[in-house]
This record gives sequence, C-alpha cells and structure tokens, in this order.
Amino acid sequence: MPDTVPAPAAPSVRWTPTRPTIRRQRWALVILTALIGAIAGCESRLSRENYDRIQPGMDIVRVLEILGDGEKQQVGGASTIAQGMMGEIHSAQRRAQSERERQGVRELEGTTPPAAASSGPGATKADRRTPLRERWIWRADRIEISVDVEDGRVVSKNQTGL
Repeated sequence: MPDTVPAPAAPSVRWTPTRPTIRRQRWALVILTALIGAIAGCESRLSRENYDRIQPGMDIVRVLEILGDGEKQQVGGASTIAQGMMGEIHSAQRRAQSERERQGVRELEGTTPPAAASSGPGATKADRRTPLRERWIWRADRIEISVDVEDGRVVSKNQTGL
C-alpha cells in the first residue's frame, strides 16, 4: 500500500467588503429606515376611530395623546386675566358683606349676596371661579375635529369630513 500524502487544502477565500461597499450598505439602511418611518407617519390621527374614542368627561391630556397637538382657542367666559380680576372683585364684595353683617346691617332682609351660594365655609377658590372653557381644533386636508373643554375635561366634540 503506497503511502499517499493528502494534497494540501486550497486556501479558503473569504470575501471581505471594502469600505465603499460598507458605506453604501449603511446609507441603504438609513434610507430604508427613513422610508418606513415616513410611510408609517403618513397615517393621519384624524380618523373616525380616534374621533369615536373621545368621550365627554375625558381628560384633555388623553385627547392630545389620541389626536396629537392641536390648536387651542379660548372660548366664552373671560380671559385668564379677567377671571383673576373678577375673583378679586368677588373677594372684595364678600369681605364688604361680611363686614356689614358683623355690624348688624343688612341691605335687604332675606336675600343672600351673589357669591354666598359658593362662598360657604367649605368652598375653595376653585369653587368660586368661572370655569375655563377652551376649544381645541385639529385640521388635516378636509377633515376638522373640534373638542370643547371645560376645566381640562371634554364637554362636547364635533367633526367635519370624516
């Protein structure tokens, strides 16, 4: 039996990418990721499904999570500055009424001062102020959703174009 020596194995050829190839692959990955993000971001939040999710009494923060940022408008009532001024006027009126009562003088027997209904011993400053009303509006293409909010809670909603 002849002694045979096995032939040496051919050196393995391994493909290694060059720097330009690696750069192209990275750019392709970045572009692909951006395209996927753009396609996913094109879906509008202004949909019938999201509109139906908004319910009276819901917190405005939750509505903003559902519909995204909207345009806030103050409606009805007074502005924040005027509300503060009215609060000061009501406080002065209550103090004057209390002073008159302490002196034993009443303007009209059997009537209560205008703020007396909400200015009892357990009333807080929040009970005496005018509720803050806002309208939030979202627009996209021909769709518009508006939500009326009072003291941070949804009071009503309306839509056009859904």
